[in-house]
Amino acid sequence: MADPLSTAASIIAVLQLTETVLTSCYRFVGQVSNAAAEVDRIIREAGSLKVILLDLESLAGEDGGSRLSSMNSLCGENGALTVCIKSLQELASKLSPAVGPMSLRRRLLWPFESKKVDEILDNIQKQKPTLLLALAGDNTRATLAIQESLERSQLREEREKILNWLRSTDPTVKHLMSRRLHQPGSNHWMLESDAFKKWKQTSGHTLWLHGILVSLKTIFCLTIIYHVEDLCKTQSGTRIAYYYFDFNDASAQRLRTLLRSLILQLSRQIELLSSHVSSLYEHCDNGRKEPDEELLASTFFELLSEDQQTFVIIDALDECPVAQRGQFYELITEQIGQRPGPYNFLVTSRKELDIEEAMTEVGQRVQLYNLPIQSGDVDADVRLHVRQFILGNRRLK
Repeated sequence: MADPLSTAASIIAVLQLTETVLTSCYRFVGQVSNAAAEVDRIIREAGSLKVILLDLESLAGEDGGSRLSSMNSLCGENGALTVCIKSLQELASKLSPAVGPMSLRRRLLWPFESKKVDEILDNIQKQKPTLLLALAGDNTRATLAIQESLERSQLREEREKILNWLRSTDPTVKHLMSRRLHQPGSNHWMLESDAFKKWKQTSGHTLWLHGILVSLKTIFCLTIIYHVEDLCKTQSGTRIAYYYFDFNDASAQRLRTLLRSLILQLSRQIELLSSHVSSLYEHCDNGRKEPDEELLASTFFELLSEDQQTFVIIDALDECPVAQRGQFYELITEQIGQRPGPYNFLVTSRKELDIEEAMTEVGQRVQLYNLPIQSGDVDADVRLHVRQFILGNRRLK
């Protein structure tokens, strides 16, 4: 970092160079007839720069120590004053033939030189906002705060645009429908089971909840989602994403829909959009193209590899068509363990052969807990549900 004396010296040096350039301009314009427009721009740019520098010099002189110390960054390696010095020196060298007679060759070369002069002037012009901010003194922080606010606003707009592009089937619809069937206080046997406790407490584990009681699997899944959501509220850096396959909804059975939904849910839980999601959007021509399943799966696991502990809950895999399950195994279950990260998967389904084989393969790479739903486990839940139903129905009561 430069000291205050070098800052003051840099201001003086730039002022001297602007004087040199302005003097050369007045001589130069009379010697090259087609240079009037270019020289006029040089005079304007150098003149406005001189005004800023004179004010800056005056401001620094009011309280030399503290003022100059706050301007040290201006004369750093890439500081505004340093850039101006280099640019003005280069500009002065191109105008130097103006002192004394100019050769015919130099006059003919001027059109080509003028292109380089425009580049130099553009570079000087870029430094003026920085010099003006330094000149603003106490207003600098306010100006920067406004700029940061505008940048955050632009980022939020971009974030919402990408999230809207990702939006497909909303899992909360099925979630709310299942909620009507959920009986508060039920399914405690599952939450208290050793398998579930170990699954939620240790990163990288997978739980497969299965049974022939089709309608109850979703109710169990709902209980788990509620429980994990409460867990995420109390533990910072923890998040959840869930999805319901539904044989009544063809659009909800596609793997592409599943992946878009999971990516969307994870992205909505962080303020700044992940660079992986931004890259996905850019790769798809800024949302004008549809991403394929492979690209979506890759982005999904990139999100799972980030620092946050993530619980991924997928309900009713058996309601995903058999033709789609092969792709699910290839892009999801086969990647569990092979692409490590702080994530835990929970899958519910009937105990069908292909699903059992896929989950067995998962168990060869990570800790897998098998939690079968036995009829005896739910007897107490059924009694609770019947009792509450009767108590809530005036006629039955």
